[in-house]
Amino acid sequence: MREPELYRITRTGVRFDPDGVELKNADGRYRRYYGITPEQLAQAKADGLALKRAALTSCHTWDDWGMFLTDVEITEPEVEVNTATIPGRHGVLDYSEALTGAPVYHNRTITLTLLKCGKMAWWHEEYSQLLELLHGKVTKLIFDTDPAYYYEGRCTVSSVRESGVHHSFTITMDAAPFRYACADSTADWLWDPFDLENGVIRESSAAVTITNQQSAEITVQGCGHALAPSLGVYSCNRVGAVLTVTYENKSYKYRVPTTFTVIPLDFLLSPGSSTVRLQCIDDTSTTIVAALQFREERL
Repeated sequence: MREPELYRITRTGVRFDPDGVELKNADGRYRRYYGITPEQLAQAKADGLALKRAALTSCHTWDDWGMFLTDVEITEPEVEVNTATIPGRHGVLDYSEALTGAPVYHNRTITLTLLKCGKMAWWHEEYSQLLELLHGKVTKLIFDTDPAYYYEGRCTVSSVRESGVHHSFTITMDAAPFRYACADSTADWLWDPFDLENGVIRESSAAVTITNQQSAEITVQGCGHALAPSLGVYSCNRVGAVLTVTYENKSYKYRVPTTFTVIPLDFLLSPGSSTVRLQCIDDTSTTIVAALQFREERL
């Protein structure tokens, strides 16, 4: 079998995407949009608006470049280990989790090897374009075979002209230790990237409406380690309103603005299922629309 025919068998690849997001249009279809801040996205959802598609800033190794993904290597994140030898004590004292209560991970390395057939003159131009797009830049990496999650890190690019027929490219990413869900907890879940065996549908993280002296409970299904959540406030009809957030028997008070904002919360969500209670403590007529936001992280 000739080499070009061999590599035509599989055409899956990788998308490099700095900041694209999925958004449901008025026609009910989902499309990826670019150059949209989280605040603009949330405001559009609150207003029920369909956003116009912005200029593409992402690229796909097969769809855009026609490159065959031949090899993928994803290393495990290195675990930070801190130990001490105490005179007169058997073994060593391991205090790696003394500050965090959980393992601390360093970055991992992702290495992609891609091949493309073509003239040497094409190789010069394609190599230059790839360097300009990715080399030394921080971006997101999304595998076609794992479309619900992305890796994020800084890329380096190298290439070799293998023969008179083809050339190879190596893209290396110094990536954060976790892979992150493309959609946060408030986004509508999608059929196409959803994992029917391991995926979690977080319908309970949609926006809730709280009026004065009333409360709403949100059941949160977290992931395998503690996460830092935020409170997305979509609207509030009174200046100076105060919202109380209760989690694991501790309460935290936040002053809520009248315009859309994202408020970082002062606690971490524990792994597994948990409950967060939102309560408006004002004695005047107040209505707040808010949602608990976080992004799933997995090794």
